[in-house]
Amino acid sequence: MSPPADAPATFPAQIESARLLFLRPYAFQDSVLGVSPSQAQSTVLDQLHSLFSAPKVARFCGFRAHQDLPTTQAKLQSMIEDWQAGRAFSYLVYRRDDPTQLIGNQHIKPQGSRLNLGCAFAPAHWRQGYALEATRFWCDWGLKQAGIWRVEAFCDADHPASRGVMEQAGMQFEGRLRRFFHQPELDEAPHDVLMYARVRDDQRSEPGNQ
Repeated sequence: MSPPADAPATFPAQIESARLLFLRPYAFQDSVLGVSPSQAQSTVLDQLHSLFSAPKVARFCGFRAHQDLPTTQAKLQSMIEDWQAGRAFSYLVYRRDDPTQLIGNQHIKPQGSRLNLGCAFAPAHWRQGYALEATRFWCDWGLKQAGIWRVEAFCDADHPASRGVMEQAGMQFEGRLRRFFHQPELDEAPHDVLMYARVRDDQRSEPGNQ
């Protein structure tokens, strides 16, 4: 039987794109890392802290760079609790050919019939097409889910690299939202953002990595 048209999307604990592996926090313990839960927790916490403590990552992601492990541990716990409550779904991102080294984080927030996307990758993995691959993948995946008609994302108005990613992923520019999003790593005033989206009526993006 097909799910009803308004059924919520079901997010898998593990899913792959062409080069990337997306894992629900702690889903990796047996299937990927092959280590004990305590070892897995320590490894992921350290790698996630390395990602979230980088000022280059934090400056356009709406949080201050993490200064210590307890801050990152609290963030990881909130990611797990959001999953359990169905509020938001944050994936740990790895390369499929090296599923032991965290390279990024993918955030997906359902809001009725739409999904809001956000991702962050470690600077060492910039300019390799990973953000484009992730954005395109989740747009394509989301619009195939029952009840999801729109996948959207926004970026700081002064971040042309993110704008380019969304455009190449087939998302359409919808407008500038003034004083919309706080970027505390930059300053205290809310920043203008550029809103992009793909909807079911749009032509599917071309496959492949750019």
